[in-house]
Amino acid sequence: MTGKVALLGLAFLTLFIFGNFYFTLTGGPSRTQTARLDPYGEISIHLETEPDPPKTGGIPLMLHITDPSGKSIAVDEVQYEYAFQDREPRTLKGESKGVGAFTAVAALNDVGEWQVRVTLVKGTQQTQVKFTLRVGANI
Repeated sequence: MTGKVALLGLAFLTLFIFGNFYFTLTGGPSRTQTARLDPYGEISIHLETEPDPPKTGGIPLMLHITDPSGKSIAVDEVQYEYAFQDREPRTLKGESKGVGAFTAVAALNDVGEWQVRVTLVKGTQQTQVKFTLRVGANI
């Protein structure tokens, strides 16, 4: 009986490690989205995480906002909303780190795909983009 439990534990551990490497090797969904925000027109929003790919725990979500020429653009406010599966979304306000750069630390405590919605505000205008983050185990 003990041998069966040990074998089952070994199989689970192997699957867990392989799954984590699979997430790392296959990359993830796009981290750059485009949207329209007046007065700039079409803009690019790039989301970075540290580490990349993200692991479970408190993960910095770093946002870079640029115009078509790659120049950073100013927005008044950034709000992050993130959720895992059918759970209630959590909301964070982005902290400005300079023109077109914002950050917030999200508690991504479960392995799997998290949905992140980012709202950008400039004056009375606003736009939203969505990202999917594949979060791996923090081993």
